[in-house]
Amino acid sequence: MITIPHMGIERDASSARRPIRRRPKVKAAIMFLLITSLASALAVPHLVDGHLFTLSTPATQTVVLGLNLAVALLFLRLHRNEVKREQAEKHLLETRLDSSFRYIGRANLSLALAEEFSSALSSARTKREADRILHRLHRSIAVSVARATASRIRLISLDDGRTITEFEWAHARGAPIPRISNAEIVRGAHAAEAESGTVCVSSDYRQVGVACVFRASIGDRSACNRDLLRALINQFHLLYLLSTHLVDRNESDHERQTSVG
Repeated sequence: MITIPHMGIERDASSARRPIRRRPKVKAAIMFLLITSLASALAVPHLVDGHLFTLSTPATQTVVLGLNLAVALLFLRLHRNEVKREQAEKHLLETRLDSSFRYIGRANLSLALAEEFSSALSSARTKREADRILHRLHRSIAVSVARATASRIRLISLDDGRTITEFEWAHARGAPIPRISNAEIVRGAHAAEAESGTVCVSSDYRQVGVACVFRASIGDRSACNRDLLRALINQFHLLYLLSTHLVDRNESDHERQTSVG
């Protein structure tokens, strides 16, 4: 029985659900400044007549104008800070909304692929049939997501570092296919992308004892959606593990039916 780990894409959803931390409200401070400014304006006649302070008329007017100017500047500063805060919150909401949509898209695509190819693999009676189905999935990932000209998916045993199987694809016959170092993968090192125009992604499911690594030659790295690519490589890894179980089961069923017949 194969235990399939979690899909590994719920982190985006959790980040999208994280509440926004709001800064202290400035509404009360703005209201206080407006009331202070209004009160100082209403007190001008009394200040000029010397009812409150024994200041000359020019001095009183200068003090009042200075206070009003200070209040106006503080109000403007608070208003600008409030606008910046609202813009930052809007940007954060847009970012989280985009992250949520990307998460939903990856989840839907992963589920659709898992359903489509697991259904196809369930009817595969031989390893050759299963490999043909997985090769078709590899080609779809390379062309549609990685936008690659050539690619390789290799499954590596973490116990002894040997290659269990691999799948190669190239858009043009004879095109060079990127290499993968088993030793680096077994050591747990991140797959290097030193070669110009290549992208390399590893599955998150090393705990099953088998590493799944995808490496492709691409023209523009920025055009490659690495998050979606990683989710699909995770699915490819799980489908490969599932295929080994299904092929063994189908071969056993076929042998049993043959012996009974």
